[in-house]
Amino acid sequence: MAETMVISMSDLYICDLQGDVFRSYADEGYDMEAFTRWYLNMDPDRPDWSTVDALPRRSDDAGYDADAAEWIGFAYSYLVMRTGKTGDDLLRLAPFDWMLKIYHSVSNLVEERAVEVLMDMLSEREGSVG
Repeated sequence: MAETMVISMSDLYICDLQGDVFRSYADEGYDMEAFTRWYLNMDPDRPDWSTVDALPRRSDDAGYDADAAEWIGFAYSYLVMRTGKTGDDLLRLAPFDWMLKIYHSVSNLVEERAVEVLMDMLSEREGSVG
């Protein structure tokens, strides 16, 4: 089981902001798998938002569930803070499509519990992926 740890209100605010960013780009029609790879590999100290326009847009009308995209963005931020893993680590262990598949089974949990479940799942995946 993952170690229980509570993050600060300012950290939760950062997670919420990242969730809002993911929702916004999902609403704008971006391919969220490509956006996630781009975003999680961006240098947080020197973000270059000028390259985001080059990312692909979805070609289908179905789109992504903006609620799912927001939750996934929040979860990635929370996982970085709780695990110390890099964006590259998270992309390897929990790519956007995998997070989308587990969204409905985990997103209804309280944030701290959802992240504990995700951390346990990532530990299992790390053994099989890594």
